[in-house]
Amino acid sequence: MNPEMKPWNDKAAATGDPQTQGTWPDSLRDDWRAMLAADRPLEAVWHGGAFPLQRRRESEAMVDLCENISHRVIMEIGADKGGGLINWLSLSPDTMIALEVRGCPYADILRPVYRHTKFLFGEASSYDDMTVRHIGDYLDGRPVDILFIDGDKANFLRDFDAYRPFMRPGGLVFMHDITDRSPGMAFAEVELSYVTAKIIDTTESAEAMIRERQGVEPTSPHEAWLRTWQGRSCGVGVVHIPEN
Repeated sequence: MNPEMKPWNDKAAATGDPQTQGTWPDSLRDDWRAMLAADRPLEAVWHGGAFPLQRRRESEAMVDLCENISHRVIMEIGADKGGGLINWLSLSPDTMIALEVRGCPYADILRPVYRHTKFLFGEASSYDDMTVRHIGDYLDGRPVDILFIDGDKANFLRDFDAYRPFMRPGGLVFMHDITDRSPGMAFAEVELSYVTAKIIDTTESAEAMIRERQGVEPTSPHEAWLRTWQGRSCGVGVVHIPEN
C-alpha cells in the first residue's frame, strides 16, 4: 500500500454516503503528477489512471456547448478521481468547485498548475444542508455558470434542486448517466419544466468491444473500462437555465 494514499483511503473506507464508489487506487497521486507533467495533460488524463468515468466524445460535446456561454464558475458534483476536472479546466474558469465525498487527493497537485483558477474542493455529501450553505457562502452572490451532476445516482434531483438557485440565467446543467434508471428518471422530471437536450454517443464503447472481439489488448485503462461497461451507464442530459 502506498502510504501517501493511506489517509485518503481511510477516509473513503469510513464514509457510508451513497455517493461513495470505493477506495482510491494507490497510484492516484503519482498518476496525477505524471499526467500534469505531460506535454498534453488532457490527452494524458484520458490515457492515465485518473481517467473520467465518462465517454470522451460525450465529455468533449459538453465542453463544446459551453464555449459560447459564460464559464467563469464551473461546478462538478461527484469528481471521482478528478480526471473530468481537466475537461472543465480547458475552459479556463475563474473558479472551479469540485465535490467528492471520498476526498480530493489531487487538490494540492492541481492548484500549482492551474494558478489562474481558484479552487474549492468539498469532501462531504453534495446535498447535505451544510455543504449547500458552504457553497453559497463561498460564492457570495456569484452565479454558477456550468454545473455537472455525477454524484449519487439516486439523488440527482436533490442535487439539481439544491444548486438550481445558484445558477446563472442562461447557464447549463449537465446530468450524467441518463441511460441508467435513476438519473434517467431525474432528467425526465426536469424535462417537464426546462428546455433540454441529450448527448448520447456510444461509438467509443462499440469500437472498444470490436477490438476486444478481435483479440486486441486495451490501449489504456479507459478503454478497458469501456469494455467492462459495454455501452451501459452513459448519456448526458443538458438542461438550459432560462434567461429570465
